[in-house]
Amino acid sequence: MTLTADEQYAANMALLAQHPSEDLRRMPEQLASVPMTNVQLLCNARGMTVGGAWSVVQQQWVGLCDGEDPVGQAERAAEAIYTTQTRVFTICGMGLGYAAAALARRLKPYQRLSIWELSPSLYKAMFYCLDVTPLFSEKRVHFFVGPDAVQHVEGHWLTLETQEKLGIAMPLVGEYALQVDKAGYEAVFEKTSDMLRHHMVGLSTWKIFGKDIGDNDLRNLPEYFTSPGYEHLEGLWHDRPAICIAAGPSLQKNLRQLLPSDVRDRVALITAGTTYALVQGLHLQPDIVTTIDFQRLNWTDQFQYVPFDPDCPLVYLHSTYPQTIRRWPGPKFVAENASDTVQFFRRFGEGKKHAAQIQTVAHLNVLVALTLGANPILLLGQDLSMPPTQHHASGARAQDQSPAEVSPDAFMALTDYAGQPTFTRHSFLSMKTVFERIVLEYPDRTILNCTEGGLALAGIPNIPLVEALARYVAQSPLYPGVLRAVVKGVWQGYTPTISEDVLPALATLQADVETLATEWAPMVLQWQKQRDRWEDRDPEADMLHDGLGGKAVAEILATQGMLAACNAAFGLFVIRHFGLVELMAMLPPGEAWMTDMALQERYTADRLVSTARLVLEVAHDVRVALREAARRMADVIAPAQHTMRHRDIKRLLARQQYGLVARYLTTGKTLEEVDGAPWSPLDAVRLQGQVHYHTQQYHVAIATLEPRGLAQRHVQRMRQHLGRYAADIRQVLPAYFEQQTTQSLPVLPAGGGQYEGV
Repeated sequence: MTLTADEQYAANMALLAQHPSEDLRRMPEQLASVPMTNVQLLCNARGMTVGGAWSVVQQQWVGLCDGEDPVGQAERAAEAIYTTQTRVFTICGMGLGYAAAALARRLKPYQRLSIWELSPSLYKAMFYCLDVTPLFSEKRVHFFVGPDAVQHVEGHWLTLETQEKLGIAMPLVGEYALQVDKAGYEAVFEKTSDMLRHHMVGLSTWKIFGKDIGDNDLRNLPEYFTSPGYEHLEGLWHDRPAICIAAGPSLQKNLRQLLPSDVRDRVALITAGTTYALVQGLHLQPDIVTTIDFQRLNWTDQFQYVPFDPDCPLVYLHSTYPQTIRRWPGPKFVAENASDTVQFFRRFGEGKKHAAQIQTVAHLNVLVALTLGANPILLLGQDLSMPPTQHHASGARAQDQSPAEVSPDAFMALTDYAGQPTFTRHSFLSMKTVFERIVLEYPDRTILNCTEGGLALAGIPNIPLVEALARYVAQSPLYPGVLRAVVKGVWQGYTPTISEDVLPALATLQADVETLATEWAPMVLQWQKQRDRWEDRDPEADMLHDGLGGKAVAEILATQGMLAACNAAFGLFVIRHFGLVELMAMLPPGEAWMTDMALQERYTADRLVSTARLVLEVAHDVRVALREAARRMADVIAPAQHTMRHRDIKRLLARQQYGLVARYLTTGKTLEEVDGAPWSPLDAVRLQGQVHYHTQQYHVAIATLEPRGLAQRHVQRMRQHLGRYAADIRQVLPAYFEQQTTQSLPVLPAGGGQYEGV
């Protein structure tokens, strides 16, 4: 029997009043105050409630559902849309809710439906039209209602689990929505698409570079525990101007405007690692350098053979390539990523401020400036796009290809903030979304984009650098070297908190890794082989319900307890092999498995077999990284010795514990040779020069070693590195000083030569 609109509304309110959720129990009272503005409901020939919404723009009524058979049409639409392989469905604009209810009825326990409705009136109208039980039962249906719903898109999407991100359908837009509120629903659609892109970029990064991230997370543990978190920079530059430098092509237009000392000494200069060599080479000594890249290129392209300044601080993401962090001689501050490895180990220290949302080092630039309390914050080189024949600013150390060097489908043609044509990527658009989210979290700060090129960033006005300097910087006091000195003082005064339980925890992880790699995985694969042999002998027998094949399945399933007991260790395999993520997200084909217990067991057993194979593929890498982490952590928390033997120093240098060796040299500890004889002063000088050499303090190392005739081969190499670095800077100077006199160019030391391996 079809209910009238009023009867249906009353029935739905009764349903909500008894709902387990307190929020839903309050909804009848809230809906009572919502007016039915610009909505018209009618009863059609079949006794069903249909209706329309008034379009202010078109000045006409727009249908909200099929006028003759809204239920049948909704069922047909849902049937066309629905698939068991999708985990997340999204509707932007639900009309009267018929299609949403039809889709909700089909949802499996592992699926969810998110509905974004800008009109509270339409949301209320739904309760007059249909039985809303499918939308408010055990199904995972989420409503976001009201004109401000778009503000909740990002937060909602960030709650998705990893396996859900692998099964997201493109958002569906209701037919009426673009006629009633085109701008509003397009904003919801675009923001939802941005978040889908955000997840796809993150998953792609994991798939391609997961092994690097996993290895670095372990190999950087000593530095993680001994470096202060970047939260220790809080308020050190309160209400003073800061400039964040990235490597976009437009950097060439205005970087030189920072060279005059009456500009440079009034701002904090924060530069990405990709532009560190360039900025330092132009004598614009940065106050802070940031880096996040986990690939080896982070080291070889951005920092290797570049002379390091021991007074320059570094802020790094924990998964950064280890060589950059180990060799950096100045103050180091760490930002946590979102990996399970970091979450496991942070309990053995005080924890660090996270920067898990970032996708580019330029994001970390801005987070550091915000943490410092800087205001205003000016962005340079933040293009997030490229001209046809250039990929980054000249002299920036970034590997890439320009749009003209790759196939047309690698880039999208858009317009920049000034309406000029430019090219961008999906990954750049995802980075743009993160920038805009960061800005929304700091409404009290002035952030200006002085890039003079590239994409517009919502919430960050574009302004020429010369105008921003005149308006916000020219009247500031001079602060030559102040920020560096303050940051270095904070770093020197930091006392790490490291629990002695970290070494037993590492030992337990190593033992669990061995359990998985030498016991669990071989056991599972052995049962699989046995099952295959049994099934080959009698392929017609029902091996699942009765017989030896069923026994093999049961034995495989019984090993799940061992896998669960080694959960933390298993996470070390998951980050390194994306196939394990795909296995966890995989859904069995068809519907039969949901009711057939035997099929479920067989499917689960097959997944465990595949998991075991993937575990063995990366077991060696996990062992090596864990072993290195355990050894280097033991160096860090070992009891302080009053004497350091020659072999102790050699061990620390071999493990690249340059910071520890430098600390021993500055604390007055006695150095002893193997036979107990103290080191000679010359030996101590040689050791100091060696540490300076490995930490790329080339000028100091040369001054230490060359006059004493020590390590002349290393001295020669360092001179070659310095010469090549000076030549690289000279080569890019014309790009930054077009139409400038040669007297404007920085004076660089002479030199030449080629790189050589250290």
